[in-house]
Amino acid sequence: MGVVPPSPPDDRSKKKVKFRNENSESSGGNEESGKITGDSHVSFKDKLMAVRVETAFEEIGMDDDPRCVEVAMQILEKLVAEADLARQKKAVKIFPRPTAGPLRPIVHGQTLKYNMKLRAGRGFSLEELKAAGIPKKLAPTIGIAVDHRRKNRSLEGLQANVQRLKTYKAKLVVFPRRAGKFKAGDSAPEELATTTQVQGQFLPIVRVKPSVELVKVTEEMKSFKAYDKLRVERMNKRHAGARMKKAAEAEKEEKK
Repeated sequence: MGVVPPSPPDDRSKKKVKFRNENSESSGGNEESGKITGDSHVSFKDKLMAVRVETAFEEIGMDDDPRCVEVAMQILEKLVAEADLARQKKAVKIFPRPTAGPLRPIVHGQTLKYNMKLRAGRGFSLEELKAAGIPKKLAPTIGIAVDHRRKNRSLEGLQANVQRLKTYKAKLVVFPRRAGKFKAGDSAPEELATTTQVQGQFLPIVRVKPSVELVKVTEEMKSFKAYDKLRVERMNKRHAGARMKKAAEAEKEEKK
């Protein structure tokens, strides 16, 4: 078997592209001209970004060349411009709806690790829509996400999402399906003339950090024994039924 000689340092026609987190010494992958093989744990997104953005100029002696830096910056600016253009096209296509998509509820994360964090849910429940006075079939047509499978487990969460729906409904501007032909529920022409498309997030989820109140430790706090108190309360709960029965029998005997 013959050994393929490496490409000369001054050959700039063939450039190798490396992954962001790739370690050539420990990866165990083979690198050939124009091919990339890395560890299996590298995600498809990292591979795509590596091919589109990063180039291994230092492997061919071009890391100090200002022309290479200029080319890389031009590629990056081109990608950013393409993303901005796509964002503008999407905004024009969905006008007058908000660019961030439909309104979503405030929900808590799953599992014990994340249940104290707030995030946007899949859609509002039918109970929340009913409490806010919005028909479930009308909600998707006015920019409200609906999830018929979701259930409300707490009164606080229900009230928060109902208030979120009412705030959205008060700020809502409904355009007619056909220009000049207004129906019941559409906004007035004067209001439509001054309306602009909402860019970015609207009604953002505000994560309020709980405040801690500092108090001075008193002698009463120091002398309080929490463990003993819990033991006494457990005992009172365990003997509550027998004590009530004994008190009822004593009262019955006194009446006799």
